[in-house]
Amino acid sequence: MTLTTPVSAPEPRHVELLVAPGFVATELATALDCLRIANRLSGQNLFRWRIISTSGGPTTRALGDLEIVTEPIGTGNRLPNLLVVVGGSGTVAAKRVILPRVQRVRLKGGIVLVLSDASATLLQAGAATRAAVHWENQLLLAENGVAGLATNGLFLRSGNLFSCAGMVSTCDAVLALVAQLVSGLLATDVARVLLLDRLRQGDVEQPKELSDVAGWTSESLRRALQVMEERIEEPLATSQIAQAVGLSTRQLERIFVRYLKMSPLVYYRRMRLQRARVLIESSHLSLTEIAVAVGFDSLSALSRIFKKCFGQSPVQLRRDLAERACSQAPAIEGFHRSVLAEARLTGITQL
Repeated sequence: MTLTTPVSAPEPRHVELLVAPGFVATELATALDCLRIANRLSGQNLFRWRIISTSGGPTTRALGDLEIVTEPIGTGNRLPNLLVVVGGSGTVAAKRVILPRVQRVRLKGGIVLVLSDASATLLQAGAATRAAVHWENQLLLAENGVAGLATNGLFLRSGNLFSCAGMVSTCDAVLALVAQLVSGLLATDVARVLLLDRLRQGDVEQPKELSDVAGWTSESLRRALQVMEERIEEPLATSQIAQAVGLSTRQLERIFVRYLKMSPLVYYRRMRLQRARVLIESSHLSLTEIAVAVGFDSLSALSRIFKKCFGQSPVQLRRDLAERACSQAPAIEGFHRSVLAEARLTGITQL
């Protein structure tokens, strides 16, 4: 009888999922489930993970107030093989903790995946020369003059740094990593369990505007939406939009009411208000600059319509955001100082 030597299971890859207060729960859950399903389908512990936080506390709160148990960033004696930095509203405030961790993992040969806001934070800090970011982050980068560094693809690989637009495209990036680290067959099997009809490549364009979303039965509506999206700062009259797509004003109004249940004028104004809200929440632009950027003559003109739509003025929204940030700062400042001190001792600084 011939004896065969049993094949030992591969050593698990250690994964850290790094979150900051206000993280995007969708991105964390998506990354975790891709790894979990990969383990289940392979019958092996290919990936072992832990969730660490920039705050240093025992729990971290996501956008929408979901609270999860986390570990401080400095725990453990080894660096991960894969570091996933989840996006969210707190990544900019936590960059003094995030950037040294990213650099340490990369210098030790590990792979880093940064998502949405975290990807934009790397670009703004000069820690990357090119990155895939969520289209909402691209608005902020454009106002800061670094939009040329961002790609509109789902994800981008540069050496051992993966950047990703985040949200559902997190799945695409993680599956690409599974294919690279294990096998393309396993990545395909995970995609089938997730009910994905295909593995999307990194250079697939993000559906960043309503006109990009598949399923419109009216080509005229899609083209009208594109015209509106291209003229946010200098809005057009409804008659000008109709002329640009080869319709009469009345025909255009009928199409909008049929598919969107509102007039072109109302939809256009809502589009501009949504753009204003994104800039208020994610940029340091003055409110007057934001008003001009979305096609209003003055802040007072924006404020009247903004409050009617969202229930609070731009001034109130920005003040609420500032108060929320200040309430979190004292609790994490001491932890930030300790992490920075450790980084300096090991020769790791911000990129």
